[in-house]
Amino acid sequence: MKRSNNYGITLIALVVTIVVLLILAGITIRLVFSNDGIISKAREAKNATENSELSDRQALNDLDNLINNVFNSNPSNDDNSSGYLDGDGSVQNPYRVSSIEDLVAFSQDVNSGNSYSEKNVILDVDLNFESDNSYINPNTTEFGDINGDGTTSTIKEEVTTGNGFVPIGTIGSSPADGNMFSGTFDGQNHSIENYNINVSHIPQGGALALFLSNNGTIKNLNINSMDISSTSSIDDDVYITSLCFLNNGTIENCSVTGDISGTDTNIYFSSIAGNNYGTIKNCYNKANINFTTDKITIAASGICTNNYGKILMSANEGNINATFSDIYGSAIVPVAITYRTASFSGIANNNVGEINGCYNSGILSTNNAEQSIISGISANNYQGQTNGKIYNSYNLGNLSGDATLSNTIVSGISSSEKGIIQNCYNVGVTNVSCSFFSQMGISKGLSIGLSSNMSNCYTLNDVSEDDKYKQLPGVEFGGITTLDSDAMKNESLADSLNKSIDSEYNGKILFIKNANGYPTVSMN
Repeated sequence: MKRSNNYGITLIALVVTIVVLLILAGITIRLVFSNDGIISKAREAKNATENSELSDRQALNDLDNLINNVFNSNPSNDDNSSGYLDGDGSVQNPYRVSSIEDLVAFSQDVNSGNSYSEKNVILDVDLNFESDNSYINPNTTEFGDINGDGTTSTIKEEVTTGNGFVPIGTIGSSPADGNMFSGTFDGQNHSIENYNINVSHIPQGGALALFLSNNGTIKNLNINSMDISSTSSIDDDVYITSLCFLNNGTIENCSVTGDISGTDTNIYFSSIAGNNYGTIKNCYNKANINFTTDKITIAASGICTNNYGKILMSANEGNINATFSDIYGSAIVPVAITYRTASFSGIANNNVGEINGCYNSGILSTNNAEQSIISGISANNYQGQTNGKIYNSYNLGNLSGDATLSNTIVSGISSSEKGIIQNCYNVGVTNVSCSFFSQMGISKGLSIGLSSNMSNCYTLNDVSEDDKYKQLPGVEFGGITTLDSDAMKNESLADSLNKSIDSEYNGKILFIKNANGYPTVSMN
C-alpha cells in the first residue's frame, strides 16, 4: 500500500514547532543546527543506539543458532560419514548412531559376528524411518538389497518396504549359535519411529524385532509406532517384538509408545521382549495394540511373551484388542476345526520366572474369538522345577473376553493357580460373554483359588458377575480376600501388602498410598 503524503507534512510541521520553541526559550539557531549542536548530538545518540541494538540482535541470533544446533541436530548436517560409527566404543567416547545409515551398518556389523562386547554404543538423535531428515542421503544405494526382494533400491525404500530393516543380532538353533549383541546400547531417551515389519517372508525362525538377540544391556530407548503387515497368506506362527526378541542380558528404562497394528497373521506379539532369560526393569508399554485377522492365534503381552528371568517395576498402560473376522457366522462349526484363540496379558503371557512390582492399567479385550484368556498380569503362571512367581503386582485395567463358541477365562492377576502369587490385588472390572466361562479377580481354576501358593491377595468383592463367585467383604478364600472399594483405598491395605515375602527384593519394593486411593509400588 502507498504511504500518504500527509505523514511527511505533519513531520515537517512538528520539526518547525520544536525549533520555534527552542528559540523562544533563548536557544540560538547555531546551538540547534551547528555541527556540535542539539540536532547533531541527537543524531549521534540515535546512531549509537541503533548500532547497540543491532549488536544485541546479532548476539541473540548467534545464541539461538547455537541452541538449535545442540538440541535439534539433524543427522544429514552433522553426520557426513555414511554408515560409519564415530567414536571408539569407550565410556568417554562411545560409538555414535546418528542416522539410519549408521543403524543399518551397526546391524550388519553385529550380524557378521562383532558382538561389541564391553563396548558402548549410543543413539545420538531421534530416528524416523519415514523421514528424509533421519538419513544422510535417503537416495543412496550403497547398502545394497537390504530388504531381500532381489533388487537394490534407495536405502529409504529398502528399510521401509519388503522385509525392511534387518534386525540387530541373529539367533540359531540355540542362543549360543547366534550372533548376539553383548555391549551396552544407550538410547539416551531418544526414539526410533515408524519401524515397519512385513512378515510375508519369515526370517530367523519366525521372529522379528529391532534387536533380535541381546546378551548385553539395552537402556533408555523408546520405540514409537509400528505397523505389522502381511501381503501373503501366513499360516506359521510369527513372533514379533518391538524392542528385543531374545534377551539374555538387561533391558532397562525402555518404552514403546504410539500405535501398533497387525493384520492376517498368527502372531505372538510383545512390546519389550519375546523370550526373556535376563532382566527387564523399569520398562513400559504405552502403545495401543490392535490386531485384525482371520487366522487361528493372536497372543499379545504388554511387556514379554515368555518370561524365564525377571521382570521388575514394569507396566502396561496401553490398550490391547484383537478382532477376528466372523468367517463362520451362525453356521455350525465342525468339531475337528481349530478354534480361533486370543491370549492377552498386561505383563507376560507365560511366566516361569519372577514378576515383581508390576501393574496393568490398559484395557484388554477381544471380539469374535471362539476362546480367549485375558489376564491383567500373566495368563499362565507355571509350576514346575522352577515356580513362576508373581509378587507385589496389581491390575487396574478393565478386562473383557468374547468367546462365541467355546469358553473364555478372564482374571485380574493370573488365569492359572500354579506357581506362587503373593501380595497382589485387582480392582479392574472383568467381563465375559460366552456359553461357558470362568472369571476371577486374582486367579482362576477349577478349584477357585485353593492354591496353597497364593497368599495375601485382594480383590474387589464385585469383580465377578456370577453369583457363585461373589463373596462378602472381608471373606478370605484360597489366599484371596475380597474387599469393598473403601477398604481397597484404605492405607491399611498398603501396610498389609508390605508384609515380608520370599523374594530377594524384599525391603526394596514397597507399596505406597496413591492420590487416587489405591496402593502403588515404588522402589526404595
